Amino acid sequence: MADEATMRADFAKYMDSDGLLTPTENPPPNSTGNGILYTAFMYMTYKQYGFLTDTDKTNYSKTLTACQVNGNPGLYNRAPGKFDLEAPDDYIGLVASSATQWTDLPYATDVLNYGKSTSYLGLIHYIYNNVSPGTFSIQAWYGRQPQLPAHFAYSAGVTPAFWRQVWWALTIGTSGMKTPTDPNSWTLSWLLLSTAPTNSFISKTAAKIWYHRFSKAFPGGMKDVFSTYFQNPNHPLALYFIDTLPILGNGSSGNPLI
Repeated sequence: MADEATMRADFAKYMDSDGLLTPTENPPPNSTGNGILYTAFMYMTYKQYGFLTDTDKTNYSKTLTACQVNGNPGLYNRAPGKFDLEAPDDYIGLVASSATQWTDLPYATDVLNYGKSTSYLGLIHYIYNNVSPGTFSIQAWYGRQPQLPAHFAYSAGVTPAFWRQVWWALTIGTSGMKTPTDPNSWTLSWLLLSTAPTNSFISKTAAKIWYHRFSKAFPGGMKDVFSTYFQNPNHPLALYFIDTLPILGNGSSGNPLI
């Protein structure tokens, strides 16, 4: 079992003054474009070890609130001082980490509701344009990737439309197929699986296919994924993250369902 004080000290070395986890030690503010994603994994790690406290949840809320576009709950900038167009990666981590089984914070619901309420011509929804809120652009239209609204819904405790469930499952089942050694697809697909319903045949089937491919690509699990991702085996996510997934029974490692 990891020592809590040591783990927190290791994470603190990689956090900037805005409370965002970064790839490097002693980072300046706004040094990474995916700080929300990495920070989500950090608080999920605390939860995995039973270290997550109310103070952690308060600090996480402050960090996310500082990244939120003013007057637009559910819409985020990459960092408090970083205003270029946000990407889906941060949202995938943010909503997963907010789910009841993780930090139990309201941000997944905020993101889902924002996507439902924002539309173009009253037909196209799930537009997350932090540069020009309410304005349509292809890059900001997350609805073009149906697995994203499905993930937002699952993380908020809502059952998505059946066709989105199927698309989500297809995305999971084909993760890492083209480039199995690319860690990015595995970090994001792990997050999608982390809030998936455990009683769904579609989800469980996709998870089994995912694990079969994942275990071949990274036999050492998510620690190896993060070590490769950051090119640093001493990054705290590479040291501490546990790849257990409830949908896989006993988790990714040694899963009896495969």
